[in-house]
Amino acid sequence: MKFNRPRLFLVFSILLTGSLAQPTLADDISVVAPINAVTMYRGSGAIVTRTASFSLPAGNHTVTIKGLTKDMNDKYGVRARFINGNALVSQVRLEVKFSGDVVAEAQKAILEQIDTLEAQNTTDRATLDALKIQLEFIERLGSNAGNKAMAGNADADVLFAALQKSLEFVSTNSGSIVAERTTVNAAIIARNLEIQALKRQLGQTGSQRKATVNANIAVSNSSAIPVTLELTYMVRNTQWAVETEANLDSAVASTSVRLFANVNQRTGEDWTNVSLKLSTTTPSANIKNYKPQPVYMNLDDPKPAAELGKMLNSIRSSRLTGDGEEVIVTGSRIKVNETNFDAEFILDQPVSLASDGSEQRFLVSTATAQAAVVLRTTPRQSRSAYVYADAELKGFPYLTAPAVSLTRDGTYVGSGRWPDMQPKTTLELPFGTTDRVKIEAITLPSEDGGSGIFKKRVNREERLQFRITNNNTVPVTMEVFDRIPNSQHEDLKIDQLSGSTNPTARDVDEQPGVIMWRKTLAPGEIWAINNWYKISYPEGKRLTR
Repeated sequence: MKFNRPRLFLVFSILLTGSLAQPTLADDISVVAPINAVTMYRGSGAIVTRTASFSLPAGNHTVTIKGLTKDMNDKYGVRARFINGNALVSQVRLEVKFSGDVVAEAQKAILEQIDTLEAQNTTDRATLDALKIQLEFIERLGSNAGNKAMAGNADADVLFAALQKSLEFVSTNSGSIVAERTTVNAAIIARNLEIQALKRQLGQTGSQRKATVNANIAVSNSSAIPVTLELTYMVRNTQWAVETEANLDSAVASTSVRLFANVNQRTGEDWTNVSLKLSTTTPSANIKNYKPQPVYMNLDDPKPAAELGKMLNSIRSSRLTGDGEEVIVTGSRIKVNETNFDAEFILDQPVSLASDGSEQRFLVSTATAQAAVVLRTTPRQSRSAYVYADAELKGFPYLTAPAVSLTRDGTYVGSGRWPDMQPKTTLELPFGTTDRVKIEAITLPSEDGGSGIFKKRVNREERLQFRITNNNTVPVTMEVFDRIPNSQHEDLKIDQLSGSTNPTARDVDEQPGVIMWRKTLAPGEIWAINNWYKISYPEGKRLTR
């Protein structure tokens, strides 16, 4: 018996060019179409390609490819085409085939019950829509009758009688519709509960679905010729993740990076000697940008506004959907790279990957570049010196925050996340910390107090000194970061004090008040940096951050 699952599988149809009618199906042809190519997407999902070459007689036929996995993405569907010859595909229909054991038969029976209930719910939802239209029509008729009576020159008794007749008309005719609507809605809710119970029962029969899918493809051909049929579909339960290995050779100021792909799949189909492509794209259902909506602001008494907020929160917390089904809205986001939004790694030899979740690792890209080695620190937050290699990795693909395993001069130093790998850009690539640079932050005595004769002002000073000691046997380039507060009030003055060390750069990365000092330190050299400033504001004011 044929068993279709419309919620799981998409029936994909193509109208023939120049014809609106599907050809009459005559002969059945069964062919073997092995998997010969797979494109995996970063995160999850893959497109599987199967091909079959055979002789196709003239006429209309059904070509069947058996034994496909049930792990298909129904939004993508199943797509078929001839890659040679003049034959045409008019329809692809999927058919679930269960094995003959007891577990499969039990699952089949449960799935049939679920399908029946869902079909009944679909019918009843259409009934609810029809009842709504009928009810609005009847209420509109009653309202029109009353309006006509009031528009005439009738006395009060006649007018009252007309209005009463109008209300009786609406009550008589709408009462039965409202009752039917209530009954139908209750039936939908009851079926939803039954469907949930059946799904729980289905889960108890075991996680392995003992079923496969047949693709029945309607084709037509004007003359008998050899053809090659290509079938593609998208599967879930696949994964490939980026793993990066990087080494910094400080002696020659060079960094080398190797990019690996960790691949596994549990699709129910083994991939044997397939051509494998790895795409950096993550497919998404969110394909368009949503423009911002207008925002209106007003001033109001805070007490009534608070009461209104409580009322709205009460309404939100008690809101239910009409038929008892939960609605969930999710988001997603889309990654972009440097070559027409996408990049693919095509492995240079066939790959075999079993459908048991076992992982394989492939080297997919390498890059080597000269690097400027810089040590960076923010002493106010940490006393650590972080090693960076500033380099441009030419030919390396765009990647978002790849995981990286780090070695420095051949020694493993840790792992973490790198910044986004952007082409044609000098990247600041972190390579962990070093303990051969000593960093101190010392608070020096300040001269706080007041000033002014008629208008008193409060003066507060911050005198912070950073001391950097290079304990390496070679020179090192240091960048030290800190900040100076920004005034957001005309009476609040912030001034650098005499004796401060002038920074190399201000407003670093377009961040107001962020400053940086840069210097190359000889072995054993001690560098003292003074970040001194005064804050002044009128007496009686309160300083806030």
